[in-house]
Amino acid sequence: MSSLHDLRRALELAHYAALHRGSLLVVALGGPLHVADFLLDLRLLGAYGLRAVMVVRAAAGGAGPLVAGAQGPGSEFVTLDGAQPPEALDAAVRAALVQGAVPVVVVPDPIDEQVPGPAKRLAAALAHRLGARRLMLVMT
Repeated sequence: MSSLHDLRRALELAHYAALHRGSLLVVALGGPLHVADFLLDLRLLGAYGLRAVMVVRAAAGGAGPLVAGAQGPGSEFVTLDGAQPPEALDAAVRAALVQGAVPVVVVPDPIDEQVPGPAKRLAAALAHRLGARRLMLVMT
């Protein structure tokens, strides 16, 4: 049954990606989610010409563990520091996209941060500044 579920999910993503070919999508991941959890989704979207920017919270061990499990054939990730000035961050994100990579913007993970949280705020600001077609907030 899970293979039918996976096929349906892939077909939904393919349909969405075909509708938005060439568009930019900014995705903010919350909770315990990691880039590796979305590797198949990112590959499929990329195959249909949909560019993605991921915004994630920094893990206790730093940015490396967030993307280490996501590297593989057909996917290149560039880790960027979300604390840098907006102009520099925008330029770095655009440069990564031009190279065909998926920028992964890592933001600090303060303990007492209130909703909407730094990852969501940065994702919204990036989506606005970069002219993204969609902003997705993926939470658990």
